[in-house]
Amino acid sequence: MRSILVTFAAALVLVGCGKEPQSPENSSTEPVAIEPVQSAPPPAEAMPVEPVAKVETAPDEPVAEPEPAPEEPIAEANRALLNAAASGNLEAIEQQLAAGADVNAKDEDGLTAMDRFRDEDTAALLRKHGGKTRRELKAEGK
Repeated sequence: MRSILVTFAAALVLVGCGKEPQSPENSSTEPVAIEPVQSAPPPAEAMPVEPVAKVETAPDEPVAEPEPAPEEPIAEANRALLNAAASGNLEAIEQQLAAGADVNAKDEDGLTAMDRFRDEDTAALLRKHGGKTRRELKAEGK
């Protein structure tokens, strides 16, 4: 192993000690006069003889800001309904259903409020408003 390392080191030294190539500019020993480099003139701007296309501008009209999607409050109501069902808060369930929450809305795991209810009173209230479990909805094809 040691002989391989010594051989490798010797090869590196021999290859590294080769003759250094000289550039043809530096090979002469005569003095060279340095001339200033002239910059090229700036390119002429290309101007079409005739207009390529006519641009029609629209009259200035105030841009109406897009209205927020109507789904957002309902999505929040659905989330609040799912949380209220999980905690058994009957008053909050009533409020969210009155606000337009979907009693069969699903969470990110696909569970409905009926899948997450805490007690029998919560289940009865959800059933009264048409609440169904994930399996019941799947059986109906929803």
